[in-house]
Amino acid sequence: MRIKPLNDKLSISGQVNVQDLPALQSQGVKSIICNRPDFEGAGQPTFNELKTAAEKLGMEARYIPVGFGGVTQNMVDEFAAAVEEMPGTIVAFCLSGARSSMMASHALPKSATPNAGLAGTMRNLTSMFTGRA
Repeated sequence: MRIKPLNDKLSISGQVNVQDLPALQSQGVKSIICNRPDFEGAGQPTFNELKTAAEKLGMEARYIPVGFGGVTQNMVDEFAAAVEEMPGTIVAFCLSGARSSMMASHALPKSATPNAGLAGTMRNLTSMFTGRA
């Protein structure tokens, strides 16, 4: 699992699994945002499995799935609210990190994601996780 910090509060990642949560917690992560719809792929944990495991570790979890229908303004607003309201360091994730990157780019002001500027564009962030330009 590769974690890309976007700012002091938010990072993005590919798929997070139940067994990854203790390591994330030990790195100071207090909250997770799941942008991957349940049952999208074989062997993928459901959000409820992740939420239950996260809560046992004292972490908060939110579910804002981005599926084939794309991103809506409601999803963007939910994501922005989650980043504002959730405690501590947050990791937002999906299969590759691309959808979570896209959500962050729509939900957060450019000034809130200084490290995203290092990558140059959303396309570069996406390619970092997918290996495609």
